[in-house]
Amino acid sequence: MADNFLEGAGSVSDPGLMHLAPTLFSGSQELLTSTLDWWSRRFDLIGNAVQDYSKSDILRLTKDPLGTPMTTQVADINQQKNAARRAAYDARKAAKNDHANAKACQHLTDFIRSDANRKVVAGYMPIQTEIDPVPAMTVLSTAGYPVCVPVIQGHAQPLLFRTWTPDCAMIEGDFGALIPRGGELLLPDTLVVPLVGFDKKGTRLGYGGGFYDRTLDKLRADSDVLAIGFAFGGQEVASLPTDKFDQFLDVVITENGPLVF
Repeated sequence: MADNFLEGAGSVSDPGLMHLAPTLFSGSQELLTSTLDWWSRRFDLIGNAVQDYSKSDILRLTKDPLGTPMTTQVADINQQKNAARRAAYDARKAAKNDHANAKACQHLTDFIRSDANRKVVAGYMPIQTEIDPVPAMTVLSTAGYPVCVPVIQGHAQPLLFRTWTPDCAMIEGDFGALIPRGGELLLPDTLVVPLVGFDKKGTRLGYGGGFYDRTLDKLRADSDVLAIGFAFGGQEVASLPTDKFDQFLDVVITENGPLVF
């Protein structure tokens, strides 16, 4: 399966693909056509899913990731993000290697353990070419940190986080992302966040589903939460387009060490 926009999270209820697609603005024909093309390319990223839906289905069910009407300006930013995303997929694939992954995990472990405010850590189960945080998660769990991983509770909803241990039973969630079969739900104060690309301002380019943006928005409203982007150094870009929904990272950790914003 190719890269998808669920960002390492599985689903609680398997609501299907189309609940993630964005509301299409019923403006110009040009916007209609470009938006359909944009989302068609997105579905191509997750294998053959686009073959299961006709273009009329996509048009009828398209909604933006946060459930708001799409405007021409939003569509333009989304197209910029999609172009950046396509380039970033290639950069991530080229950057992926076991040695860099191991160094990044060491930096991640050291960074979290050096901060006494880090009590509950949310990692993720990697998909495709994502950098793998599981070795760091294993070290932290063994050291006594409660560790959890994300599960999707539904369309336009923040993520939930279920307890994970190195030996817990796992099942396949949506799009092949693994989730614990059972376990307590936790409220993390530290989120290790997968990404497609990042820049030196702490901008995170995700997969377009909006799950981490909604989650960070909610958690930051209620508590002191640290968002750690986890990536290969080769995923850094000069600058990324942003919109009002984007939640910025506090730090990015790569094989080169932490980059604090």
